[in-house]
Amino acid sequence: MRRTLACCAAAIILSCTTQTTMSVKNPVPDKNRSNPLLTQYSFDIQNTIRIINEHNLIETLTHLQRMNAGGNKYYLLERENISEMIKSTSRESYDDLILVNRGGAVIYSMSDNSIFAKNIRFFFITSPLRQCYNESIKGKTCVNQAQAAIGNLRFLSVPVTFGDSIRGVLIFQLGQQPLSTVQIKEISYEQ
Repeated sequence: MRRTLACCAAAIILSCTTQTTMSVKNPVPDKNRSNPLLTQYSFDIQNTIRIINEHNLIETLTHLQRMNAGGNKYYLLERENISEMIKSTSRESYDDLILVNRGGAVIYSMSDNSIFAKNIRFFFITSPLRQCYNESIKGKTCVNQAQAAIGNLRFLSVPVTFGDSIRGVLIFQLGQQPLSTVQIKEISYEQ
């Protein structure tokens, strides 16, 4: 009898509690839906931002980076898990996925270790990576194509928002080589 009463009380209490949900703004504005690249990647953008917010990755990785003067000690452990979470929900393929915190520090790169812990505002000043960061930190979506010395790179960036605040920038790199090996000739925006 006591066991049944305890189970019923627990069920009532659990059913009355409210579950908090995160409000994530749509980083891909409707007016940009006509861009085929945004349309193609919208599913991955939404899922990656959801993972970033659910696991509080921007704050956690920024903290680890500060704690270890660059974060290399803990980063490799976290990078594997983060990459696996993101890849498990991805439909499209891309060469790299770069997460930049609000201050401009690269706190995650799926495949290019050489740019980790560098600040976008002072690193590759003329690169499309910085151009995308500058646009997306203002709340805009950026599709950027750069003619490189070898090959063709495209960057797609969106702000990572939680509620009304921009927490960082998510940049997808679409091309054939790591960003650190590219010498940029020209930058052009597609509108």
